[in-house]
Amino acid sequence: MRVALTLADSVTFRTTLPGSKQKQQTVVFTGNRDGTNVSLLRDTDVETVEVRVVGKTAYLKGDRRYWEQDGAGAKAATLAGRWVSGPTSTFDTQRTDMTMILDSAFAQQPTLEDLKKGRVARTTLDGVPAFTLTGFDGSDRNTLWIAASGDAYPLRLTVEDATIAEARPVMRGRGEMRFTAWNAAPKVSAPPASQVTPLRR
Repeated sequence: MRVALTLADSVTFRTTLPGSKQKQQTVVFTGNRDGTNVSLLRDTDVETVEVRVVGKTAYLKGDRRYWEQDGAGAKAATLAGRWVSGPTSTFDTQRTDMTMILDSAFAQQPTLEDLKKGRVARTTLDGVPAFTLTGFDGSDRNTLWIAASGDAYPLRLTVEDATIAEARPVMRGRGEMRFTAWNAAPKVSAPPASQVTPLRR
């Protein structure tokens, strides 16, 4: 799996994480390795923000909460729900960096010794042949699905006791990542020009 992740050119994934009783936190990402074709939607308890990167231009649309936290002050209400554009160099692109995202998600990939501790079973996921790995981390609560044919890409990861440490109060619950479109992420389009305001800081 490590080799497949390193060689992957693009991917689409959806992450769900613990949230408040009213709302689950969701992140949907489509992007390529060099960061020139990216779409990110982040919908959480504290903000909703969407980012698109087309070539060397970034587009960002946040709700009022996002802009207030970004320090927009009185302009937050005006900017809310409207696309703002600028060169990618003017935006924080860590959230849209495919390499950083995958490195973070799979920082501790199971070793051969880890796999010996767990259980491996054949199954299918959305019609795709797969292996399930359970118990590789010393717990029976987390499961990893890996493609059983072709390159060994991760297809799904469930964590039964995911923790959002930065939330106040700290949130715990079931987390999941689902991966699709390995090396076949769709092309991202810029928003309509009539909906875009050039970034001015």
